[in-house]
This record gives sequence, C-alpha cells and structure tokens, in this order.
Amino acid sequence: MAMSRDVAANAGALVAAILFGASVVAVRVAVREVPPLTLAISRALFQFFRHVIRLWRADGCSNQPAVSVSCNRYSGHCQER
Repeated sequence: MAMSRDVAANAGALVAAILFGASVVAVRVAVREVPPLTLAISRALFQFFRHVIRLWRADGCSNQPAVSVSCNRYSGHCQER
C-alpha cells in the first residue's frame, strides 16, 4: 500500500518536529547540569575538530592535485601548472 506524497511529507514533518523538540529538551537538561565554562570549552573544541575534519577531507580525500601556480618574475605573468 503506497502512501500519497502529502501523507509522507506530513509524516516526515511530524518526525522532524518530534526530534527537534526532543533535542531542545535534551539541551536544556544538559545546560542545567553542566557548568558554563565546561560548555564553552566543549563547544570550542567541537568547533575546532569539526573544522580540522573538514580541512582534512577537503585536502586529503580529493583525487585532484593541489593547484600550483608559477610566476615569471621578469614579466609578472602567472599561470597554473
């Protein structure tokens, strides 16, 4: 039995709303139990490692070589190699 697109969209929106509400409640509980300095440090570390992973993926996971530019010091023209 296939669901119509409207029913599927409404079910997805309901699940998203429930998950969002649960995450709000979880954050409020965590904030009450964890000191502010610990929250600030953990957030900073999370952001740092997120950017490290993003840079690692962008640099090491691509099959394309890094762009190299050579410039002629006499004429001032630069070109990609």
